[in-house]
Amino acid sequence: MSAQDSPVGIISQQVFDQYSSRWVEVIGNNDTSLLNQCFQANRQKLPHVTFPALQIARLVSTVGATHVKARFLVATQTQGELLFPHFTLALFATDDLNARLSSYYLADAYWETDPSPGNVGGEVPNVLVNFWLNNWLNDKVLGTEVTQAMFNSPYGFLRGYTFTIDDFVNPLSQVKNLEDATLQISFGLHEFYRTGTDGTDALNYTFGLVVQYLDGLGAPVDDPSFDMSQPCPPNC
Repeated sequence: MSAQDSPVGIISQQVFDQYSSRWVEVIGNNDTSLLNQCFQANRQKLPHVTFPALQIARLVSTVGATHVKARFLVATQTQGELLFPHFTLALFATDDLNARLSSYYLADAYWETDPSPGNVGGEVPNVLVNFWLNNWLNDKVLGTEVTQAMFNSPYGFLRGYTFTIDDFVNPLSQVKNLEDATLQISFGLHEFYRTGTDGTDALNYTFGLVVQYLDGLGAPVDDPSFDMSQPCPPNC
């Protein structure tokens, strides 16, 4: 491995900036066809992304870390002369001063391998989380389209979320074997009423993340965790 290469699952600052800029371009485009392409996997709506549990153990072992930031990215896959965009996530650790302490950990490239079914559509022991996951996966709720409105907030389009490091550390105590376990970050839609600029109250659906560890057979080993309090923006 040359000095310019990154270890498997790690991306450089340059690649992170490139992928995050693509996300900003995609979500800011009023033509949402590209946005919908980003969330396609096996001709279905992408339900989650995954990370090897061993990588997450390394991430949360970062000395001085107090938070884990999840940032929305768009990676690209080249097939012949065609370029396919794919939504993905990067995780990195920060301290109380918001300084980045770790490398950027990139989610598994689900578009390059046969994706694991994970816990898709499976019941998790939390009625609120099930509510959110169903909003994302059930086409009867909002149809099959992914829309800009799902990523809109009073501060602008979402670019990610910030978690406390305990959201990742505490469930690790339930993992028996880091070598075959997986961290699954599932997608959901928070459903709530918000007062608009015209003074009327309307039902909103906003994209969110649910964190859960799975064993080597794809079964949950812990209760799901989530943190809605620190969306980016404004907490980036």
